[in-house]
Amino acid sequence: SGTGRKRSGKRRSYVPLILIVLCLCLLIAGVTVFYVITSNKNRNSYDYQLQKALECQKERNYTKALEYFKQALSLKQEDLAVRFQMVDLYQKMEEPSTAITMLHEIISIDPKQQAAYERLIALYLEKEDYEAILKLKDSVTDTVIQELFTEFEASPPEFGLEQGTYEDAITVELFAEKGCEIYFTTNGEDPRENREVYREPISLEEQGILEIKAVCRNEYGEYSSLLQGKFTVEYQR
Repeated sequence: SGTGRKRSGKRRSYVPLILIVLCLCLLIAGVTVFYVITSNKNRNSYDYQLQKALECQKERNYTKALEYFKQALSLKQEDLAVRFQMVDLYQKMEEPSTAITMLHEIISIDPKQQAAYERLIALYLEKEDYEAILKLKDSVTDTVIQELFTEFEASPPEFGLEQGTYEDAITVELFAEKGCEIYFTTNGEDPRENREVYREPISLEEQGILEIKAVCRNEYGEYSSLLQGKFTVEYQR
């Protein structure tokens, strides 16, 4: 009977240990559930994601900041402010192509976002991608936005002689803005296709009619509107 009492005492000594382990398990489970619930709540909170993104951005942890910005964007897919923030980060990370893609997304959402056009033009200028600027220009319908592309437009050439009829041989000069090249024809063809470069004045020494078509092409590859002129020489008898 003495042996039985000893075994009973050993069994009772395990009880507190089991309770402690059970409490620890419950505590861990509770903390885990709380963490999961809080994480899910934060993950689905636009304000939280934005706040964390800005904190990471301030700490110059741009990769992590982008992750938070992307999550915030998934919660507000039309958010332009977040996209502009991401453009800033891509530029700081020296990823201009990704920044350009993001700016095009902004424009697709709001075609009147002037700031997006300004930044796109600046990025294309850095890359010397003038063709992309002109393509962007052709896609714009808003008159205010179109003014951003004024400097890229080519002005048409000008005649140095008034059109009309002359009694003597004539020489017609063509003038253009600095940095522009003049293309011309005298056979009625489109100078943008013919692409004969103007290098010296065009003369008409005999009786007849001289019809000139000319355009300018600026340093960005943009063509001007077409200039047309008709000059006639009729000698007096």
